[in-house]
Amino acid sequence: MRNLLYLSFIFIFFSSCEKRVFKSITTSGQPHIQLNDGTVIHTHEVEWQKDQFNKVFIINGVPFYKNEVAFYSNGKNTFANVHNKFAKMISEGNVNVYKTQRTHMGKGTKKNGYSGGPYRTSNSIIFDRYYIQNMQHLDTRSVVKLNYKNLEPMIPGKAVAYKYLKQYKHGRNATTVTAIIGLGLFAGGDIILNNKKIKGHEGIGWGMMGAGTGMTVISLSLKIPHSYKLYQVVSAYNSH
Repeated sequence: MRNLLYLSFIFIFFSSCEKRVFKSITTSGQPHIQLNDGTVIHTHEVEWQKDQFNKVFIINGVPFYKNEVAFYSNGKNTFANVHNKFAKMISEGNVNVYKTQRTHMGKGTKKNGYSGGPYRTSNSIIFDRYYIQNMQHLDTRSVVKLNYKNLEPMIPGKAVAYKYLKQYKHGRNATTVTAIIGLGLFAGGDIILNNKKIKGHEGIGWGMMGAGTGMTVISLSLKIPHSYKLYQVVSAYNSH
C-alpha cells in the first residue's frame, strides 16, 4: 500500500514536468509550403502522399518531407510544424494561436465538465496543446508553447487582455501554493510514519500522506485547463 502511494505521487508530480522545443516560422495566406530555410513554394493545392514509412508533400511534382517543412497552408487552414507534427492555426491576429491534440489510451465515455481540458472518448483521453506566434515583430515570429512566461511580453500593459492575463497569474499562483502544501504534507507524513516515538504515528502519517496526495491531484486538475484560459486571453487581445 505504501509503495503504491509513493508511485502514484511520483507519477502525478512528474507528469506535469514536460519540456518542448519549437521551430521558427513565418506565415502567409495562400496555398503553399514554407521550408525551414524560409523558402516559400506556392501551388494550387497542398497534397499529402505516403512514401514508404513517411508522409511527404508533393508540390508541383517535387516531394518534400515533413521535417523539411516549417509551415504550410492548404488554402483553408494554416499549420505550423511543432516537433514534426502540424499544429492547426485556430486564432490569427497580433498573436497567432496553434493547437495540436495528444491522445492517451483510456476507458470511459464521460466528458469533463470544463472547456479546454482533457476529454474522454470510448477508448482514449485527448489533451489539447496550444502554441503561439508573435506577429507584432518580424524578428520574433517563432512558434512557442502557450504559457504565461511566453505570452506576457507579447501583450502591452495598456491592453484590456493584460488585465485578464494578470488574473490568470493570480489563479496560477494559488494552484502552485496548493501543490507545495500537498508535497509538504506528503513528506511530513512519511517522516511521522517512520517515527515510532510518536503516539499514533501510523494513523497520522497515512492521513498526512493521503491528504498531500489529494492536494497534489487537486492542484494538477486545476492546472490542466490553464492553457485554454490563456488561449482565451489571446483571443481577447486579437479581437481588440
